Amino acid sequence: MSLIELSNYTVARNELRLKNISLAISPGQCWLVASDLRESAGLLFAALATLVKPETGTFRFKNALLDFSTYRQLLSCKREIGYVSPANVLLSNRTILENLLLSDFYDKNTLSVTLDKKTDEMCLLFHIRNRLGQKVTEADRWDLRLAMAVRELAKDPAVLLVEWPEEVVPPDRQWMFVNLLQQALVSGTPLVIFSRDRSFCANFSASGKIVIKGERVTVS
Repeated sequence: MSLIELSNYTVARNELRLKNISLAISPGQCWLVASDLRESAGLLFAALATLVKPETGTFRFKNALLDFSTYRQLLSCKREIGYVSPANVLLSNRTILENLLLSDFYDKNTLSVTLDKKTDEMCLLFHIRNRLGQKVTEADRWDLRLAMAVRELAKDPAVLLVEWPEEVVPPDRQWMFVNLLQQALVSGTPLVIFSRDRSFCANFSASGKIVIKGERVTVS
């Protein structure tokens, strides 16, 4: 069974458009993306993360047809799609810790003031545990982006989208991130990766490639 299936899918944002995408992502697969424009890859990832309403076509998640008419109807799907990207942001009027706890509030309906074990361990692994009390407006850029990556990984997503990891995870901690992605892949979580860092991509054996040229998306 495909976890994500796009059929004749066309999306647009600003002046960019990707036409007639047909793509099926199944458990345990690793897809590598190549694109002539960074912005075009970003549009594809936004589409896969259900952040862009399609012009035409269908989006099935776990074989259920998604309805983009209201945001609320997409929430259960969004919770199962992890999206690691430098484009993600935290709420600026809160601390890093408070931002991480918001996931529990929305996803688990709890007002807990402590992180769950998995999130806490990843914060320790990425060396940001002692910085969680910092305000977002005062924190280091790398710490913020690592916190956003932890937030997405801690969701235990059914699908994991990774866009420009070299701008999310600093070089000295990339091996930790790669290890977590490999563990997710072994457990059956499919990955979709866009990176211009060949050494990063070399850590993964591709099940398929997605190539974007202009408005055309080719899947092989």
